[in-house]
Amino acid sequence: MLYSLLVLHPRARAFFGSPRQFEDFISYVAAGARWKVLGGAAFIGSCNDGLFLIASEEDARVMVQWYRARIGKETEHVNRLVRLAKESGWNLEDPQQAFPL
Repeated sequence: MLYSLLVLHPRARAFFGSPRQFEDFISYVAAGARWKVLGGAAFIGSCNDGLFLIASEEDARVMVQWYRARIGKETEHVNRLVRLAKESGWNLEDPQQAFPL
């Protein structure tokens, strides 16, 4: 996808005489790729190492804030699940033991 945006698109735009020809070409090349690209993005997003798109210290700070908020929300979800399970009479382990922060 990065190759497409950084190399293919600019070269194709310069090669074709009209925007219409360029759009037809790009549509033809990209046909059928949507689910492959989305699947690849889902795979990358679900891996344990994460994917960090940062170019500066400020970008890194924003990502840290975002992850802290996300982890906080996920911790709330785990705690709620444990609470609901206990209300149903089920005994789940303490989420702090299962997911140490």
